[in-house]
Amino acid sequence: IQSVSKLETDGIFKGFKIVSKTESNTITQYIISQEQEAIYKNEALGFYFKGAFAVITHDENKKNQNIYIGEGETFKHDNVSVQSKNAQAMSVYIDFTGEKNTIKGSKNVDVKIE
Repeated sequence: IQSVSKLETDGIFKGFKIVSKTESNTITQYIISQEQEAIYKNEALGFYFKGAFAVITHDENKKNQNIYIGEGETFKHDNVSVQSKNAQAMSVYIDFTGEKNTIKGSKNVDVKIE
């Protein structure tokens, strides 16, 4: 781990930004942990998340590597949009590292990647 810093909205703690170096590259993980109905919005990073828990992993070029959402309702970032179909909490894991994106999620999740 190279560095850890906190994520905040209006002075309220929302999670951590963790920068780690592996043998082959550097990754940045944004770990958001908040109340279920809370919203984390960061225009500089392009994040909008309504829900309790999310982990967004970027490579050194700020490109999505994977996204995990647990107990979420809405997530938007760049070309990725994740939405609950029934306004109930959903969960999803999206892996962008293969030839094709891999998506595994609850039945009530709708994922759009443009």
